[in-house]
Amino acid sequence: MEAKEYVEALGVFFNSNARETNAMASKAPSKVFFDMAEQTALDTFKLASSSVPAYKDFLKKNKIDARKINTIDDLKKVPLTSKENYLSQYPLKDLLVNGDFNDKFASTSSSGSSGKPFFWPRYFMRDIGVIAGIESTLVDLFDIDKKSTLLVNCAGMGVWTAGDLVSFAFKVIALKYKNASSISPGIDIDNTLWSIETIGESFEQIVILGYPPSLKDLVDQLPKKIAQAQKIKVIAGGESFSESWRNYMIKKIGAKNAYKSICSMLGSSEGGFVGAEYGLSVFIREQSLRSPELCMSLFGERDLPTLVQYGPKSKYFEEVGSQLVTTDKGALPLVRYDTKDRGGVLSQEDIFSRYQEVIGRSLDEEMKKKNIVAYSMPYVYLFGRADYSATLYGITISPEQVKDALISDRVNKLLTSRFNMRTVYDKSENQNLEIVCELRRGVQVDSVDAQSLAGIISEELAHFSTEYGKLLSTMKGRVLPIIKLKEYGDKQYFSSKNKQKYLG
Repeated sequence: MEAKEYVEALGVFFNSNARETNAMASKAPSKVFFDMAEQTALDTFKLASSSVPAYKDFLKKNKIDARKINTIDDLKKVPLTSKENYLSQYPLKDLLVNGDFNDKFASTSSSGSSGKPFFWPRYFMRDIGVIAGIESTLVDLFDIDKKSTLLVNCAGMGVWTAGDLVSFAFKVIALKYKNASSISPGIDIDNTLWSIETIGESFEQIVILGYPPSLKDLVDQLPKKIAQAQKIKVIAGGESFSESWRNYMIKKIGAKNAYKSICSMLGSSEGGFVGAEYGLSVFIREQSLRSPELCMSLFGERDLPTLVQYGPKSKYFEEVGSQLVTTDKGALPLVRYDTKDRGGVLSQEDIFSRYQEVIGRSLDEEMKKKNIVAYSMPYVYLFGRADYSATLYGITISPEQVKDALISDRVNKLLTSRFNMRTVYDKSENQNLEIVCELRRGVQVDSVDAQSLAGIISEELAHFSTEYGKLLSTMKGRVLPIIKLKEYGDKQYFSSKNKQKYLG
């Protein structure tokens, strides 16, 4: 691309009005967005099949004639791609459009939390779309066009995609909104606290983006004058969080409006910014937690998934055998890529009709009471990796359940919410759940009774996992977790280099 095209793209962004764009998204029929997503999928297939050496070879090996793929139903007959059968089978440059790095202005890496890190080159034009999506969220939830705002990026910096992309986005957004400024301390909590305490008072609000465990640790250590000022807003990304976690954070930052204080922002190395929670997503999660019937009707499970809305101009989601599959139009195009996440797709009509059917009340009326605006973009929900859990005597224990147990008031004064767990076996081949926990700053290992802590954590865990609760009542001490304690910032388990790994 020519330099003038980049300048023109920036001009379009700076001259756009996010509030007007959001207003249009609230009025347009959801079919418009679903049609747009399907067209994106077909365009991505045509791009990959004509311009990506690796995908051309993949289609040839699977005996697919690209000329016959003209409709979304045709596309659904194309084999899925994955890290195993596609990404790892070809040199990186062969996976790129035109088989080279031309116009791929940045390359960043995945975190490697689910395997070996992988580099993802990016287009500048794609990043502009990501920035517009983040801007839309910041305007809708936090009124950054009206309030002076300090944007704090606490995602992992260095080569990692999240930190690099968010840092770029925050800086460009701060250029557009002159009452905003950005800093990127990364996941260094000491540096973040120092930055917020030093310059935070100069702003009406402070929007902090980071990983849930680091965010909890951060707000636990905020100076009282900052915490009590009720101007902290939170964007959590990189992993899911529970409504218990949201409620804990709301209490700590003194938030007045649960729907406009804490937002889940979903992203991935391969997809960049995927989507975000708006007010209705938060409300639906809240109601689904209270009504297992609604949760089952919407998501097919009683566990609560992450629920966000995504822009369809660059991506398309489909559900294949309860797994989320994405087609993504980037510098490294992905066609029917298996994310390995369990989840699915919903329309606004799906949510409204099922709420009415199960709850027996009009969702429109509920939204008016809460002053929530609904947007018509597609919803995608995900539970996380199917294999991202530990097992104990035949039951599955997820990181989310352990996270909830560790923010209990009974243990929160001793522990941060960071941990690493795994299934281990003793000399007699008895199965045990081992949880390595991080102590709060200043708490020494020899000052805490790990065995007593195991009893408390098991009781808390039983509240969030009925299966574990039944196991505990039957087998008692035999299924108490083995608790290993590490001091704050332990380099082996709780390094500040990147986001937390929960499975050992």
